[in-house]
Amino acid sequence: MTQGSGTRPNVWQRRYVLRRYEDFDDEALAQATGLSEVRVAEFLRAEGATRTRADERHIAQSTEAPPVMFTPRRASSRLTRVNCRRLTTVDVVLLAAMFVASVLLYAATAARTVTGEDAGEFLAAAHTFGVPHPPGYPLWLILAWAADHLLTFGTVALRVTLVSLIPSALANVVVLALLLKSMRGRLAACVGAALFAVSLTHWTQAVIPEVYGLNTLFIVLQVLLLVLLAEAPSAQRLLLLAFVTGLSATNHTSAAPVGLLVLVAAVVIAPALFRRPAIVAGCLIAGLAPLLLYAVLPLPPARDPYVDWGHPKTLPALIDHVTRAQYTSLESE
Repeated sequence: MTQGSGTRPNVWQRRYVLRRYEDFDDEALAQATGLSEVRVAEFLRAEGATRTRADERHIAQSTEAPPVMFTPRRASSRLTRVNCRRLTTVDVVLLAAMFVASVLLYAATAARTVTGEDAGEFLAAAHTFGVPHPPGYPLWLILAWAADHLLTFGTVALRVTLVSLIPSALANVVVLALLLKSMRGRLAACVGAALFAVSLTHWTQAVIPEVYGLNTLFIVLQVLLLVLLAEAPSAQRLLLLAFVTGLSATNHTSAAPVGLLVLVAAVVIAPALFRRPAIVAGCLIAGLAPLLLYAVLPLPPARDPYVDWGHPKTLPALIDHVTRAQYTSLESE
């Protein structure tokens, strides 16, 4: 839409006209900026910008079209534009094959006993429903305790390791889904996802009792949900993204900076949704509600478990544990 002669050019229109008036006539500048020819001429006169005869000869001989004018809205649109395709039946078969292959590979190399890092502490905490080191990892703790006590095969270490193994395999599926949606060739997508599945850090964390497999799943899920939001912005997708982001905060503290990046990306992708107070309120509820899982941490101290890190039986002790205050005091010494 062309703006009327009484409309004052905005900063992007002014910059564009002043940078391009020597190369293009008023009509071309008007088409590129959305201003009227009259307004372009008035603005140039007000700025004292005049074309030389050489400029006029160049413009008369040129057949070049003016470049697209930069605006934050256009930049945001280009940055968040996704050219993804819908997944087909063949893609679903590939995703299922990736999951099965990942589970078989990780199961064959999974720990059957105590390994290094935090394995001993995590196994004891999961088996007795204790309190692991800060921030307590309540989601992982609940899942690990359930896996240990509901499953009947293998050792305690193997059963707890499934809480790393299954999420890591699902993370591989999500990565493959992202690549299948964004790449033209299925072979390239499968190779990329396979390389991710057997990458050293990801594989080693998938086969030991740790929290990073679940953390990786949350991160790639957030990326997938951002892509889906860019494809078709909707309140439902935004609420699901908020819930997954909040749930990830009950597993690892890296969820805080990742969540901030996700929030910024969501605002850039779907700004219209953030102008609706009801949706914003719903996202706050969906994002904060999972944090109630931290309320399980004061329960184990009442039973005096083997692992009772920080003894978060009172609210101040719980806050110190969740915020990793113990580590802060050590770093300051």
